[in-house]
Amino acid sequence: MGKETMPDLVRRAPKLREEDIRAINGTFRSFLFRCRRTGELWTSCCGRHERLKERDVTGAEQSVMKAEHSREIRSSWDNFKPKKTVCPYCGREAEVKELGRSGVRKNLREWGRGIVLRWSRGYLWAIVYNAKKVYLQDNALTAQPMVYVDGAYRFCPGEKPKVEWVFREWWYHEWGDEWDDEWDYTKKGACTDGWKINKIKNPFHNCDKYGDGYDVINVGEWEKSPFCWCEMGPWDTVQYIAACTFWPRQVEMLEKAGLKELVDDLVDRGTKNAYIFSWDEPDPRKSFGLNGGELKEFLTMKCRSKDLLTYHKKLNKAGLRVGFDETRMLELMCGGWAEKVVTRLARYKLPPARWEKYIEREQGDRSRAFVAEQWVDYVDAAAVIGLDMKNPVVLCPKNLYKQHDEKTEIAEKILAAKRSKDLAKKEERRFKTLMERYTYWDERYLIRPPLGIKEIQLEGKRLKHCVAGYADRHVNGNCTILFLRDKQRPGVPLVTIEMKGDSIVQIHGYRNELASCPENRGRESPRKLYAGILEPWLEWLKAGSKRNKDWTPRVGRKKTKEGNVA
Repeated sequence: MGKETMPDLVRRAPKLREEDIRAINGTFRSFLFRCRRTGELWTSCCGRHERLKERDVTGAEQSVMKAEHSREIRSSWDNFKPKKTVCPYCGREAEVKELGRSGVRKNLREWGRGIVLRWSRGYLWAIVYNAKKVYLQDNALTAQPMVYVDGAYRFCPGEKPKVEWVFREWWYHEWGDEWDDEWDYTKKGACTDGWKINKIKNPFHNCDKYGDGYDVINVGEWEKSPFCWCEMGPWDTVQYIAACTFWPRQVEMLEKAGLKELVDDLVDRGTKNAYIFSWDEPDPRKSFGLNGGELKEFLTMKCRSKDLLTYHKKLNKAGLRVGFDETRMLELMCGGWAEKVVTRLARYKLPPARWEKYIEREQGDRSRAFVAEQWVDYVDAAAVIGLDMKNPVVLCPKNLYKQHDEKTEIAEKILAAKRSKDLAKKEERRFKTLMERYTYWDERYLIRPPLGIKEIQLEGKRLKHCVAGYADRHVNGNCTILFLRDKQRPGVPLVTIEMKGDSIVQIHGYRNELASCPENRGRESPRKLYAGILEPWLEWLKAGSKRNKDWTPRVGRKKTKEGNVA
């Protein structure tokens, strides 16, 4: 193994320059190491080693030599805050460390990670690196960090945009400069579909040592690329750069309009927000779906947001012609209930101006947000009851609070009856499905599914185990619960079975066999105690749960050595 095993994309990536290494060094803590006895000074920020007794000492150097030694924080409860001193050579703030009090300096060891940007040959490269600094030897006090290239991204703008990447896991290598042939530890791929940019792998995972962030070096290279009109900062991820690769004009447009949240939605969650923005349209009017006057009005708003644009579109598509100022006033008036209020105004074609006057009339000494909440509940209840929702008197009744209490009480009774009916249908469908597949019996025992939730809960109460907690999951099809009964005493529970396909997940009787009972005095395992029915039942299940015409289980008959049927 050696550098010949390095992936082609990494081999073709630009090499790190000295200024890149210096920039990476700037992401680490800065120290001013000194030795008063010998009059020496070492700087980790700019890499200088000076013998102050051999030449004239400046005031800045003298202040470093007189500064207080900065000890390390001992624990999370230690409130000590180290005082920083300005480096006399580069002007960067740094902590002063007296070598005689710093020991072997193992606790100053530090790691860092990030990407280095470079515009080269028509591509924007992001070179993935890991770095560390140690101060064990004197010559390491002024040394640059040890930097290891762990991968590269290549962002290809143009008519056919593309993103390529390859990198190895940061935790795999032993801080060496060789690549391993074990590609299980290497992530690589390419993306040509902009809608899948949230699938692009991040170069680093979250860990205790690093957290979930990384540094971005050479942000100035961004200005050389076609993405220079988009905002770039150290907080941006490779997915953001990918978004600029596929939609540089659209990203720029959204950021200038104050709607960077739409870019974040696409980058972080793959959400297009197609209802309010078209990513395929470079024209602002077509992309936002607004005419010239509406777009101008929106851009003059001080508080522009995704929600404001969404509310405006909902109301106007419903035929309620409102401007952005009126939409903004409605949003402020409703507080956290704005989305629900706008949805119902659009659904029932109720003009916002009329609704606002109604709310002011019914408000009394309550807040507008509270009245909006009461109105939303009332309208939903009225729709459940079946009132005429086109009637303005129904939509805006007198004495809202009284109407709210009356209508919500009636609606809750209707919904409870509907839920009970729906549950009964669901339980019936589930029972029929499981009955065909799992029901089995022999001369003494019967295995069958439960009739519904109440029977499962009763089973758990009688056997004193936790099957009642599985009732909802059983009815919804997330698990399968079955009962084992004695045919002569069908009302007495013996054991409860949880199945996954044709296999038993768990099977337990009274108190999970932690206590004896008349049916199992020796607290024997149910698998062993009821093996006589369980084993042929499982074989029957694996054979396909076949049945005779009279619906009895079709049990396979074994042949003897002479070929006769036993």
